Amino acid sequence: MRLFVALKLAEHVKNELKQQLPIIRNSLQLGKWVPEENWHITLLFLGEVDEKEMESLDQALNEAVKNVVPFQLQLKNISAFPSENKPNILWAGVHGDLQMLNKLYQNFVEALTKTKITFDAKPKYTPHVTLARKVNVPFKKENFKLTSSVWQVTSLTLYQSVFTVSGVKYQPILTKEFLNEREK
Repeated sequence: MRLFVALKLAEHVKNELKQQLPIIRNSLQLGKWVPEENWHITLLFLGEVDEKEMESLDQALNEAVKNVVPFQLQLKNISAFPSENKPNILWAGVHGDLQMLNKLYQNFVEALTKTKITFDAKPKYTPHVTLARKVNVPFKKENFKLTSSVWQVTSLTLYQSVFTVSGVKYQPILTKEFLNEREK
């Protein structure tokens, strides 16, 4: 199974993004735009994971959320990987309680290292929402403003990438809720 762990966007944030994207789409007509049902903030891409490892993965996810409380995030600004001059991926930046988000990322990486699951941890975690791929048109991020309202992140979700004739679909497999303040 091809898996990744991600944070869901609140519905009101998706709606705000949907309203702001046409201006950007009209300016950058090249690229393959990510459908809104696939918008998320990837915590970690796992790739192919054998079903025999699912119990270990479940334990690692439990370990990752053990001391994490709900936190707030917001989408702001547009940027690109690998650079603005040679963009391939167009993305929305994530702001807010990045300290808690990075703690969640580190918890998960540490928990996964105790398993047999291979994964691709980046030296620097850059939380973002992918908006388009194969953009290949230089752009200046100053020309594009994007902002969402703040939302409360209360869980993380394990997804499976399912390839269909109409494109890839991200199917949630399981969700792990964070502690509420009273459970601390």
